[in-house]
Amino acid sequence: MEQKQFAEQYVISNRDKFNSDQIFLIKNKLEHLPEDRQIVIQTISLKDPIITLLLSLLLGGFAIDRFYIGDVTLGILKIITVCFVIGFIWVILDWFLTYKKTKKINFEKIMLLA
Repeated sequence: MEQKQFAEQYVISNRDKFNSDQIFLIKNKLEHLPEDRQIVIQTISLKDPIITLLLSLLLGGFAIDRFYIGDVTLGILKIITVCFVIGFIWVILDWFLTYKKTKKINFEKIMLLA
């Protein structure tokens, strides 16, 4: 597959998993990617920010959102602090933080492997 075509298709199919300001950087990086690296990029499993947001809204008190994005240490701390007032504040803050962090993690994965 031609590199520009691959980059365009990848960005279109995964645009909801990245911040809008990162799309240009990803597309630019993918346009110069050899064909053997394209296969590697296609096999990367990206986390869905909408799933993270839903987990945060519905199961945030159990830190499922943090475990989903790979923040095990923060997930354990979140479970421990939910017993206190600060824990409930943390749950509400995570409605916004985990959504953004999911997109950041996805971006870092692509940049690392591309």
